[in-house]
Order: sequence, then structure tokens, then C-alpha cells
Amino acid sequence: MWMPTQAAGALSKLVEDASMRKIRYLTQDEKGDIYTTASHGIFKVTYEDKKVTLISGILNKPGYKDSTVADSLYNDPHDITVIGPRTLLVADYRNSQIRIIDMYSDRVSTLRLSGLENYTCKYPSSLILNGNTLYIGYSKNILQYKCMYSAI
Repeated sequence: MWMPTQAAGALSKLVEDASMRKIRYLTQDEKGDIYTTASHGIFKVTYEDKKVTLISGILNKPGYKDSTVADSLYNDPHDITVIGPRTLLVADYRNSQIRIIDMYSDRVSTLRLSGLENYTCKYPSSLILNGNTLYIGYSKNILQYKCMYSAI
């Protein structure tokens, strides 16, 4: 049977202290760091020191802006997934967009699904990247999109 540990309690306290509200989804990178969406932002919890950092978005400020990682805006981001080293995909729910966070280039951009320009993915809430296929769960369906590269 799984039992929470002392460290888990300490992590819970850090998350409360970071003023995170409406935590949606979690993902983990190869180093064990955790990424989550909450309070219109993207947060990272580092494995080594259990530090919670707002890496993208402005706390409790909804909006839509592709910019640097720190200055980009989201509106109720839901699912988040690691697609490569220092690269994340985010389902930006209320903006009905899929966003790419590239921490190498310090940029956030909106994923353009080529060949599907006239296709609306209203309110995306979940993401899975399996090889070169991106699955997007949204309000009424699941969109299956074949990517040219596995890391979009």
C-alpha cells in the first residue's frame, strides 16, 4: 500500500506557500523535476531542493501573449507535458490553444497544426505525445495529429 512520506508533506507546504490555486495537471522531466499548471501560470518544483518557481505566466493574471517564457500569458492552462529537454507543451484551455514553452530559446509560442488551419480545438484540456503523434483531448472529442518530429 502506498503511504505518503515526510517529504511529501514538506512539498505540500511549499505548494501552499507559493499561492498556487487550481492545480490542474502534473508532469515530470528526466531529472525528476515536476511541472504543473495553476493560477494562470506554469510552475516548476525542483527535485533536489523542493523549490517551487513560477517559470511562465503572471500569477493570477489571465491573458494570451506569446513572448519570453517569463512574460507569456495563459488563460486557465490545463494539461502540461514534457516533449524534450527543457521543452513543454501546455493545453491553454480558455484560449483554445496549445502552447510550446522552449526554455532553451526563452520563448513561448502557439503550436500551429499545419493542415488543420480551419479546425478549431475548443478548450483543450489534455495532451499526450506518443512518438510523432500528438493527442489533444478537448471539449467534445480527441484530436489526433501527426507531427513531423517527435519533439514537435
